[in-house]
Formats: sequence, C-alpha cells, structure tokens
Amino acid sequence: MAIFQTTADRIRIETGQDRLALMQLSPNGLFRWYAACCDTQMFNTLKSPRTGFAGIVVARLADPAPLGPVIGEGFVPGPDGKTRHRHVTPTIWRFLKRSLAARLSGRWRQTPFFGADGNPVAKARLAPRSEATR
Repeated sequence: MAIFQTTADRIRIETGQDRLALMQLSPNGLFRWYAACCDTQMFNTLKSPRTGFAGIVVARLADPAPLGPVIGEGFVPGPDGKTRHRHVTPTIWRFLKRSLAARLSGRWRQTPFFGADGNPVAKARLAPRSEATR
C-alpha cells in the first residue's frame, strides 16, 4: 500500500469531512482516519496535531500525479526474504524539514483532522487487535 507522507496543513478535504471516522490502533498509537460510509482507510496521523504528520493512502486519490515521483520506499522485499528500505534518508530529511517549518510557523494548527482545541474532529474507537496488526 503506497502512503504519501506530508504535513497535515497541506491536506484539503473538499467534500465529506463530516463523514470521517477515526480508529486508534492502540491506546497511545497511530490514528487511522477512514470514510465512515464504506469503512475505507484514507489517512494516518499521530495522536497529537502538534507533529503535523499525515499519511495519505495514495490509492484513494483520483489523481496522484500532483504528489510527484516516489523518492523512497519502505519494507521492500529482498531476495533473501528480508525487507529493506530504499532511499529512506532523503525521505526522512524532507519530511523533517516540512514538519519543522509547519511547527515553527504555526501551520500545524491548520489541519482537517483536529479542532482548534487540539481534539480530533471525530470520536476515536480503539481498533480490535486483529486490525491493529495489519
């Protein structure tokens, strides 16, 4: 599954934001945002809006071309059966620069996932163990 990682202030939900549902993968873990109508995973965020992190499931986008080329890959199967990461350093560096800029400028507050009070815009439900390990 391809995930585009960016900061939450760069995400715009043009329709259906009121139909976002939220699952928390563990009591202190990742938030998985999905479309309530069809139980389809759409985004991942951390528990707090302060980090600004957001991962977008690329397959859900009508046109992924504006995201640009893939610059890094994770969990790529190797010939020995082990998984590796490719070009992870540039990926992490770009993400850290964007996150730091969003944090210092205050853009981290401009998120479709959290309200002005810092609470998620949907009530989180804890994922069953089987879903959390997927």
